[in-house]
Amino acid sequence: MNRDDVTQQIIAAKTNKGLKWKDLADLLGTSKDWGTAALLGQMTLTKSQADAIGECSTSTRKPGRTCNSRRTKVPCRPLSRPTR
Repeated sequence: MNRDDVTQQIIAAKTNKGLKWKDLADLLGTSKDWGTAALLGQMTLTKSQADAIGECSTSTRKPGRTCNSRRTKVPCRPLSRPTR
C-alpha cells in the first residue's frame, strides 16, 4: 500500500463518517491546515497521531458517538448547525 492508497482511504472514511478536516485536525492536535496537509500525505504523522486516525477511520461506531484518542474526543459526525 502506498501513500496515495492511504490518502484515498482517509478521504473515504472522512466522507463516510461525515467528518470535517477540522475534526480530524483536532484529533491530531494540530491546526486544520497542517492536519489536512498531513492527511493528504504532505507531512509526517507521529505514531500516536497515525494510530488515532487509524482508530477513527476504521471504527464501526455509529454516527453520533465519538472516536476516542488519549487526548481528545472527536465527533464521528458533523456538529449540527443552527437554523437561520
